[in-house]
Amino acid sequence: MIAARPLRTGLLILQPTPFCNIDCRYCYLPDRHRTDRMPMEVVSATMANLSESGLLSDNMTAVWHAGEPLVLPADYFAEAFELVSKYSSDDLTIDLAVQSNLTLLNAAHCEVFKEFDVSVGVSIDGPRALHDSNRVTRGGTGTFDAVMEGVELLRSRGLDFNVICVLTAASLEHPVSMYRFFRDLGARDVGFNIEELEGVNTDTSIDSDTIERRFGVFMRRFFEMLVRDDHLMNVREFRHFHELLRSGRPVRLNNQADPFAIVSVAVDGSFSTFSPELLGQTAQEFDGFTLGNVLEGSVLDVMSSTRYQNIAGQIAAGVDACASTCGYFRFCGGGAPSNKYFENGQLSSTETTFCRLTRKVLADAFIETLESCGPRAARRG
Repeated sequence: MIAARPLRTGLLILQPTPFCNIDCRYCYLPDRHRTDRMPMEVVSATMANLSESGLLSDNMTAVWHAGEPLVLPADYFAEAFELVSKYSSDDLTIDLAVQSNLTLLNAAHCEVFKEFDVSVGVSIDGPRALHDSNRVTRGGTGTFDAVMEGVELLRSRGLDFNVICVLTAASLEHPVSMYRFFRDLGARDVGFNIEELEGVNTDTSIDSDTIERRFGVFMRRFFEMLVRDDHLMNVREFRHFHELLRSGRPVRLNNQADPFAIVSVAVDGSFSTFSPELLGQTAQEFDGFTLGNVLEGSVLDVMSSTRYQNIAGQIAAGVDACASTCGYFRFCGGGAPSNKYFENGQLSSTETTFCRLTRKVLADAFIETLESCGPRAARRG
């Protein structure tokens, strides 16, 4: 059996419905037309299963994600949040979160989020033209106005929010307008993802010969403006690298490569671990990435299965290969298995476009910002 660190789940991802009301051009999800709803039986079984298996860590986040969660009404979330919150105690803190396109947010959702102290994540890709080029309705029209209405509703109800922005080739041409947009938006935290080759998304604009240089220029300019601006804005990537360099220690954990550090549960209770993007995806070599169902025995039972052993073994081999060949290993701990599989066709592979940009180029951009901005950059971190 594959050896692993002590098993603890720091991130639980619950997919309350695969359905999404919009049709982002870079979406990787295969079943976003389905309208299934996760029964409360699955929510309850998930928590009981993780608890009985000893997987609940002392600081865990349970996030409702994938498809569009806010397709479901506020009373659904009130019941689900109550079921999960029952497992919180003095020794176990479970933070609740929702990741949403925000186009369906209403006042009732806000009241429930406020009652349960839910962290709201908003998917928005920058100013109107950039956002509307990819984040569109099923009829092909932009969603920017609807998202901003949702943002205003959060503000009016006193709810903080975080942002995830997907960077495309077009985004990289506009570091100044992107920075100003997110600075003025009022988000508590901003994080950048890149347009990735994953699942059913088999094409990307992040594939040109010049993309690494353009990405580096964008991030250096963004970081410089962040450091020089008196306005405080938390940027996930800036904080990550600053904390890493300040600690002087290499990355010791890679949640996407550590068994059960992340557990993803689909609408019917089927589950997987490692990269969340693997759940529900097809893979002939492994007969898919779904490992079991929370309604059918302990989640840890799957560790003895041939499928799990094959998946975990290849992921571990990939991490070992990264450690022995990559000078940037300390910044990521071995990369994301989903990117390795969908870009390279093998979980045991090493470098991907994702890691070249979001680890190598980004690390260089951060270090160059520190060198050019000096003490101010250190204070800003």
